[in-house]
Amino acid sequence: MYKKQLGANMINTFENKLTIHFKNDYDVEYINIDLLDSEIEEFFYVISKDYLLDRNETMTDFDPKKVNMSVEYHLGMFEKGQETKLKEIIEKFDFIQSYNIVLTKLEKENDEKIEIEISKLDSLFQRMDEIIKIKNGIDSLKDLSFREGIDKYNELTQQFSEYKEKLEKNIISLRMSDLKKEVEGINDIIQEYAKVLNKEIKFNVEGLDINIDKLVFSKIKKHIIDLLFNSLIYGIETKQERQMYEKEINGNLNLKFRQEFNEIVIEISDDGRGIDVDYIYMRALKSGLLKLDKNYTNEEILSSIFHPEMSSTNEIEENKERDLSVTIFYNIIKSLNGDIKVETEKNKFTKYVVRIPLDFIVIKGQTIRINNKYFVIPKDIIVKELDVDQSRITYHFQTNFYRYHSKEYPIIMIPSYITGRPEEMYLQSKKILMLTISNVEYVIFVDYIESVEEMLVRKIEDNNKLYEIFLGNVLLNNESTALVFNMKKILEINDWR
Repeated sequence: MYKKQLGANMINTFENKLTIHFKNDYDVEYINIDLLDSEIEEFFYVISKDYLLDRNETMTDFDPKKVNMSVEYHLGMFEKGQETKLKEIIEKFDFIQSYNIVLTKLEKENDEKIEIEISKLDSLFQRMDEIIKIKNGIDSLKDLSFREGIDKYNELTQQFSEYKEKLEKNIISLRMSDLKKEVEGINDIIQEYAKVLNKEIKFNVEGLDINIDKLVFSKIKKHIIDLLFNSLIYGIETKQERQMYEKEINGNLNLKFRQEFNEIVIEISDDGRGIDVDYIYMRALKSGLLKLDKNYTNEEILSSIFHPEMSSTNEIEENKERDLSVTIFYNIIKSLNGDIKVETEKNKFTKYVVRIPLDFIVIKGQTIRINNKYFVIPKDIIVKELDVDQSRITYHFQTNFYRYHSKEYPIIMIPSYITGRPEEMYLQSKKILMLTISNVEYVIFVDYIESVEEMLVRKIEDNNKLYEIFLGNVLLNNESTALVFNMKKILEINDWR
C-alpha cells in the first residue's frame, strides 16, 4: 500500500538503511520473516533487502539450525511519524534482538551480486561440518599414544585433502553459470520473436559444457540477446529473399562458446544478408572516424560500427537503437578487458567474435614433473603419452624434432630459467606428451606424468614477465603448488609458432 503511494514522489538521493539483528539462540523455524516483511512493506518503501551472515561466527560455534544472520532493509525517506511506526512493528516480534537506522546516500545497483541456489549453500554447510570434525579429531590427538597418534594424523590428513577438494568444487559451482539453463531461456525468447517477424530459423548452440563465471555472464547476457535480435531483424532474410539467393528457407542463428586457455570465446553469427562494408565506410567518413585520404582494411572499416558516433549517421531513425546496442556491448566487453571483432561477407554471413580473459578458470589438468618441479598442462590438448626413445630425436632448421610413425613433431623447449635444467638435460627426460595446439601437433618432454585433476586456476598477481607463460597457479591434492602452462605463450618463445 505505502509503496504505491510513495513511488511517484520518492526522493531518490538518500535512503534509510535499517539493520535488524535476530536473537542467536532462536531456531530458524520459529522466525516468521514473511510476517516481518509484510509489516515493513505495508508502511515503508522498500528499495531492496539483503540477508547478512554473522561474520563473527566461528567454525566451532556454527549451528545451521540457528539464525546466525541479520536482515538489512534499504528504505526510502521517512515521513512524519514513521520512525514511531517502525518501533511499534519491531516490538511485535520477540525474535528481534536489536535494530538500528542509518541515513545514507542511495547506492547504485550492485552488479557484483549473483544468485545462489539454496542446495549449493547446504553443500557448503556440510563441508563446514566435515572440517569441524577434523578439527575435533586433531584436538583428540593429545589423548592417543604415539603410534595411534601417527595413524590418526595420517587419516585426518587424508580426510582434509578430500574435504578441501570437495569444498573447492562447491565454491567453484557457486560462481559458475548453468549455460544450458541460460541458453534454454534465450532460445525461447528468440523463437517467440521469430514468430512475430514471420521468419523460420534454426538456433544452433555449441559449447554449453564450458565453465563461465556468473558475474561475467550476467553482464553480457542481455547484450548477447540484443545481437541475436539484430541478426534476426536485420540479418536473416525473408523466405522469398533466401529462395532468391538459393539458401535454405530456415535461417541459421548460431551461438557458440569455447574456452581457449585463459579466455572465453563467444561467437554470435547468422547466415543472412551480411553487412555492406561500403555503406559502413561512407557512414564512418561522415562521422569523422575514418579519413578519405587513407586506405583501410575491411576489418578496420567494420571496427567503426562499435563507436557511438556511428549512430548519428544512420538515416533510419529506428536503426539507431541497433547501433547503440552494439556500442554498449563493445564497451561492456572492454570493461572486462576483452575484445570484440566482426566478420562478414555480403549475402553470406555476419559473425561477432568476443574474447574475454578470465581471472580464474576451471580446467581438467594433467600434472607433470620436470626437474622435481610441478607443472600442469590442460588435459584437453593432450593426445597421448609416450616413452622417450633418444634415437628418435633429430635436429634441423634450428629446431629439435621427435620422429614418431614416420612423422616429425616439433619439440616444445621449456626455458631453463623455468625448469632449472639446461637444454641438453631437458632432452634426457623419460616421458613425452603429444599435444595438439591450434590444430598443430607438438611434443613436450617431462620427467614424470602424474595425476589428472579438476583444478581451479588462479591468476598470478605479479607483473613479472617471467609469469606470462603461465595461465596461473593451482593447489594440488597433495598440497603442492603447481604452475599451469599457457602453451600458446610457450610456443611464442620458441623459434616457431
